[in-house]
Amino acid sequence: MVEKTLNLALALKLGAELRRAGQEVLLSREADVEVPLKQRLDLARRAGTAAFVSLHHNSASSPLAAGVETYHQARRAESRRLAGLLQGALVEATGLADRGIKVRLREDGQDYYYVLREAPMAAVICEVGFLTSPADAKRLALPAFQDEAARALAGALVRFIAPAAPGPFPDVPADHWAAAAVGWAARTGILKGYPDGRFHGPEPATRFELAAALYRLYSSQNLPDDQHQGKTGEKAEG
Repeated sequence: MVEKTLNLALALKLGAELRRAGQEVLLSREADVEVPLKQRLDLARRAGTAAFVSLHHNSASSPLAAGVETYHQARRAESRRLAGLLQGALVEATGLADRGIKVRLREDGQDYYYVLREAPMAAVICEVGFLTSPADAKRLALPAFQDEAARALAGALVRFIAPAAPGPFPDVPADHWAAAAVGWAARTGILKGYPDGRFHGPEPATRFELAAALYRLYSSQNLPDDQHQGKTGEKAEG
């Protein structure tokens, strides 16, 4: 199997699915031709696309490496959201192993991959299975598999482009992968938003913030400290 052939086959099917869903689609190539990366980004930039998706099929030195993984831009929240939607949809539809969404950086802290580094819009690289995995490879070239993958990717892209339903915070839409957990933590008072009303999920928590969250969790059980300690002591003695 040749990767570029599989990439093109899936891209054509994805384009057809998106057009059926009423979306405007721009493919960087519709035949077996070489299109430089800069030219692909220039096309997307001039067209004002909402998202840039680069489809690939992975390979590794070990045949044990298998599954789907999606790379997103390190400093663009919408890219991470798009990656999460595509990754989740592909894994659910195909049953391939979930290798997660990822970031890869250069030594200078910039995105490693050119299309992610230079794209002015939300951009991702979706690695749809491993050609070097016997289990993945026997499915990747099947038209039925490609149809499943294309439908899943199209559905995820439509959800990304559509206005997101409101979530627990302005920066945590309802379709965010952690929306349910964030909403629960906010409702129970364990975690709170920042003064600007946002959750700021990607930011690291300080030890003070962690201590405050644990204190709120502990206090929410409505037991005095000595009752907690007494119960712990009784368990230890028993």
